[in-house]
Amino acid sequence: MKRVVDAFTDGTIPNTHYEGHEIWDALISYNDEYFLLEDFDDYVAKQAYISELYKDKNTWQSKAMKNIANSGRFTSDDTIELYAREIWEII
Repeated sequence: MKRVVDAFTDGTIPNTHYEGHEIWDALISYNDEYFLLEDFDDYVAKQAYISELYKDKNTWQSKAMKNIANSGRFTSDDTIELYAREIWEII
């Protein structure tokens, strides 16, 4: 994990001298108050799993379709309907 965080300050990410140091300080010097790094190792492991899964086109498509089918209505749908009804008065 340290190598990833160091990328903010070691020149790996171009043109981020000031911002990179601010991010590094927030994560390392100031104790990561929002716990952004708390589950980083798990995140990396899951990304590796997903990368492998993505190589199997049939399994990936099956999982993607099941995810879409089970997602239900998005809250933005309700918000847009409310705006259309109460603010724009078009329905």
